[in-house]
Amino acid sequence: MKRAVTTAAMAALGLLGAGGTARAQGAADARYKLVIRSTLSNAFALQEAQWSVDGKDQQSKSFAQDAAVNSGGEVVLQEGGLPAGGHLVNFSLVYQGTGYGVFSYLKGYTFTLKGQQSVQLESGKEVTVRAVAFEKGDVTTELKDKPALKVESVLRDPAAEAARAAEPPKAAPAAAGTQLLTAEEAQEARLEAIAQRVAELGQRLDKVSGKLGVLQDSAVTGATSSGHAHMVYRNEMGSSFQLREIHIFLDGASIRDQVDATGDSFAGKDQIDLFDGNILPGNHTLNVNVVYQGVGQGVFAFVSDMQFKIRSTHTFAVEQGKTTAVKVVAYESGDARTEIKDRPTVRFDTQVTADARNAPKAAPAQPAAAPAPAAQ
Repeated sequence: MKRAVTTAAMAALGLLGAGGTARAQGAADARYKLVIRSTLSNAFALQEAQWSVDGKDQQSKSFAQDAAVNSGGEVVLQEGGLPAGGHLVNFSLVYQGTGYGVFSYLKGYTFTLKGQQSVQLESGKEVTVRAVAFEKGDVTTELKDKPALKVESVLRDPAAEAARAAEPPKAAPAAAGTQLLTAEEAQEARLEAIAQRVAELGQRLDKVSGKLGVLQDSAVTGATSSGHAHMVYRNEMGSSFQLREIHIFLDGASIRDQVDATGDSFAGKDQIDLFDGNILPGNHTLNVNVVYQGVGQGVFAFVSDMQFKIRSTHTFAVEQGKTTAVKVVAYESGDARTEIKDRPTVRFDTQVTADARNAPKAAPAQPAAAPAPAAQ
């Protein structure tokens, strides 16, 4: 009498593939490993990881109490065997903003990062599918917009690796047209390589010394071969906009980074100093990222629920011995017909003048010649 073979019995006999589909007995499995890695800054903390293979049997693991997962190391979620062939792996990582320091506003944010990878498994080989959380963008990208996920896979052949490891090392053949060096010639070759490296370091040192010379010239003599820059932020926005955040970068370096959730520290300040000092001649880039909060009353009360973010980039030139003044002006564009959400913007007013500190000093007056003695 024939008996029905249950799914549980088939699984026990190893006759089921991923997701419970039947496969031929004796079919060779390929090994797989699912790994996650977090390279986000400590402004984000991993809370949960979810994953599935071929869209079936989704699994999850909580990391809310595991701070170590945020240190950049790899965490293995699952490993085992799958039938050779194509498979689809899905990942979903849930992060919570930690909200520390000037980034306290992140505390209320939840970030869900999703990604997938199609992999081709081969019998007797092993594939590692790795989901890596990273921060995209640059210094002008808002922190809350940086989290992203990429999924990659690496195929290994353990048998081939073991065979190569068992082979005795082979001596590298001498290049065509070369002769083996004697001990003395080898020593000379090493000394020549060291001399070349020293020469390269010397060239780099000359460049650094040149930059230091500019700074020393400015600090000691007051007469400099550099230029001078003076930058300010001017707030010409109306009473419907209250400044809350200002993040400004000069050539990628922060020169103003201030957040005030109430806006009180910015109140009454029409102008904020950003930078005033010597700077190397040439082109420089200013990145501006500011946030205004709407202030509305009466029929315009809805404005209080609006937030306005202004981003802009400006490139300016600095000339040797001259002062470049850059004024970042926030103002309302358009007219009465312009929607309020389209009004906030910035412009850059630039003015170049001669630097009085580098003007040639007048030669000291020569003493008058002594009068000739009177004739006797």
